[in-house]
Amino acid sequence: MKKTIAPSPRDMAFVGWLQGLVAKDKKGELAALRRGLMYEDDQLYLLFSYIPYGLLQQLRTPQEEQDYLLVAALFASSLLCFSPEELEKQRFNLGDSLRKYAEKNRLDGGSADTDELLFEPLRRRLEAMLACPRNELHEHLRQAVSLLTSKSVPVDWAQLLCDLRAWGWPGHPIQWDWSRAFYVGKKGGEE
Repeated sequence: MKKTIAPSPRDMAFVGWLQGLVAKDKKGELAALRRGLMYEDDQLYLLFSYIPYGLLQQLRTPQEEQDYLLVAALFASSLLCFSPEELEKQRFNLGDSLRKYAEKNRLDGGSADTDELLFEPLRRRLEAMLACPRNELHEHLRQAVSLLTSKSVPVDWAQLLCDLRAWGWPGHPIQWDWSRAFYVGKKGGEE
C-alpha cells in the first residue's frame, strides 16, 4: 500500500500565506480570492494580482498555477483548516474530510435510514469526482468544499495542492488514497 505523498515546502508556504490573511483579518483580499469561484478555470489568471509574486514564481506549469489559484479561491470560501496539532500527527486528504462530513451527518441524522440517505449522495459525489477527467476536477472540488463548509469540516489545503499535482499519475495513487480514506478510514499510525 502506497503512502500519501507529502506537500512540498512551496505548498506549505502558500497555505501559510492564506492562513495569514485570516489571522490578519484581510477581508478584502479574501473576498477577492473568493470571487475566483465565479470564474471559469481558464479565467483564474484574474487572481494573480492578489497573490504575492514569490509564492507563484516557482510553479512549473500552467496547470499548477491554475491549481494554486483555485485552492486560494476554495480556501477563501471556506477558511476551515485542520489544526497544526492535527497536521503534525498526520496529513488529511479530501477523502478524509468527506468521511468526517459523513460522520457529522450520521450524528446529526438520527435513524439508520436517515444515515443511509445522507451517505448515498455523498458516495455518488465522491465516485463522480474520482472518475472525472482532470479538466472537470475543479468543478467537483468547488462542490465538495461547499458541502464540507456547510458542516464546518476542515480541509488540509497543502495536501490538496499536493494531490492536485499528482492527480493524473499512472496507477491513480490520489484516487486510491481518497477512496481508501473515505470508505476505510485511517488505520492506527498510518499517515
